[in-house]
Amino acid sequence: MITDAKQHRGFAAVNACTLVLFGASGDLAQRMVVPAIFRLARRGLLSPEFRLIGYARSKMTDEEFRRRMRKAVLREAGAGDEGAWTDFAARLSYIPAEYDGYDLQGYAELARRFETLDGGTGAGVRRVFYLATPPALFGPIMKHLNDAKLAGHAYQSAKEGWARFILEKPFGRDRASAHALNTDIAHSFDEDDIYRIDHFLGKEIVQNPFALRFANGIFEPVWNRNYIDHVQITAAETLGMEGRGGYYETAGAMRDMVQNHLLQLCALVAIEPPAEWNARVVRDEKVKVLRSVRKINPGEVKRDAVRGQYVADSTSGESAPGYREEEKVAAGSLVETYAALKLHIDNQRWAGVPFTCARANVWRSTPQRSSSNSSPRRTRRG
Repeated sequence: MITDAKQHRGFAAVNACTLVLFGASGDLAQRMVVPAIFRLARRGLLSPEFRLIGYARSKMTDEEFRRRMRKAVLREAGAGDEGAWTDFAARLSYIPAEYDGYDLQGYAELARRFETLDGGTGAGVRRVFYLATPPALFGPIMKHLNDAKLAGHAYQSAKEGWARFILEKPFGRDRASAHALNTDIAHSFDEDDIYRIDHFLGKEIVQNPFALRFANGIFEPVWNRNYIDHVQITAAETLGMEGRGGYYETAGAMRDMVQNHLLQLCALVAIEPPAEWNARVVRDEKVKVLRSVRKINPGEVKRDAVRGQYVADSTSGESAPGYREEEKVAAGSLVETYAALKLHIDNQRWAGVPFTCARANVWRSTPQRSSSNSSPRRTRRG
């Protein structure tokens, strides 16, 4: 994908391609994905022929989609980027359609857009599909794209182009569903064309521990159980649900944050020095860490795991509802918005050093405690 085109800080612009953003009307697309792509365009790291097609159920015209993305992008990037936005907005279009079911006209429209956009530039035959949707839609979307020969083995063999998939977390709901999803994907797509990503790992503060540890001779010699008593990894957010109550009711803090973002951070902190700095070697070292995590026995759950739910609060200067008062949340919901795990990594470097991974809303009142077999109690944590 890399060419010798316009350079910026050691990076080159990529060849012309089209990115299809499924779930384009959602929170993730507006808060992270489109602003990030805009920054790439602003720095000259996208081909002039690059195009972005939004795809979602929400009814919008191309111009309405551009207005919504403008608000998201300039809120994040600053009002001084109007000129850059005007150029970027011309690259955006939108398809309002269903992801699955009987009405699959959206995929036919997508095929037509690809043909229109190509124009000999290759933008239409080089395709990136970004699935910022619930994991239950990953399989159906990829199946329909393969059936329509817009991606997959049939497409790759018939066209002089390529198709890549970016799958956002969560990947399935549990081990069984993740395995089933992998099996479905493998029927039509090559593993090298699939990118399962955790956007949390792109944050600068998440990447800093590598430099802090491996680029400083002071820290690496003491980065072990002989000098470290315990490790705390906390994701302290100031956000409430902001319309995501329906999603959170199916996920909760444990699935939304702990088993992906925070376990990734735990692995990065505890990792052994990789023999090479490439994706596969770093991944393998992280897997070694996770395999060394001691299983929590049923009798130790109450000692090593805590779940809670935030209540209404006004101490931050504004009134904030409790989780059960949020939109699309059941009145008696037991879904956790606070989750903490104490983990033990049984290897030579970390034996005896507890790792605590916690997700919390810092500006809400202290969470009401809950467990899987009891109702939440509105008690303060000490």
